Amino acid sequence: MRIVVIGGNAGTGAHVVHQALQRGDEVVSVSRSGWTDPPEGVEDVRLDATASAGLDQVLTGADAVVVAVGASGFDRSRPRTRVTEAVVSSLGRVGARPVVAHSSLGVGDSLDLMKQPVRTIARVALGIALADHGAQEDVLARSGLPWASVRPGGLSDDPARGDVTLTPTADAAPGAPTGRITRADVAAGILQVLDEGLGGTFVFVPR
Repeated sequence: MRIVVIGGNAGTGAHVVHQALQRGDEVVSVSRSGWTDPPEGVEDVRLDATASAGLDQVLTGADAVVVAVGASGFDRSRPRTRVTEAVVSSLGRVGARPVVAHSSLGVGDSLDLMKQPVRTIARVALGIALADHGAQEDVLARSGLPWASVRPGGLSDDPARGDVTLTPTADAAPGAPTGRITRADVAAGILQVLDEGLGGTFVFVPR
């Protein structure tokens, strides 16, 4: 599988890149700054992913796209949404591909799954970031493309634990999603979505 990872040089995106390479996928990492020390086998593309025309060449021939763009929690410019709009625009020209977005627990109907008082704290402290993620999902929902989003809780850089199960948001019980998860486990969930051709929104619950 040829996977293009937008935001692939850091955070969860970098974990997607490493895991996909390890299992033999062809991987393209797209980011503004690129890798300092790229893993062997990755195609490291330095590109502003908000410029949709620049994405056409990169997305041509891809089997799937992962949008794993990070941003400051106080960035009101909605960078994730703007990148996703550019990806959707480009795929309208080069051909439809499945898109998986790295979203967040607390977006849309997943907010009601969070335990109190964390739900209220998240709504206040993460409101700007959650609005960006929500708008990003709305772009995908209107795109006509095959798409999915994964909605993890708080992220850590600890080693993968493998102690979570990817679950459709609508099937999760209130209070069930894990509030803390490793980026490596999120990356594994993203690849599971691609492998199984899943669509819609997903959260992570303890096994």
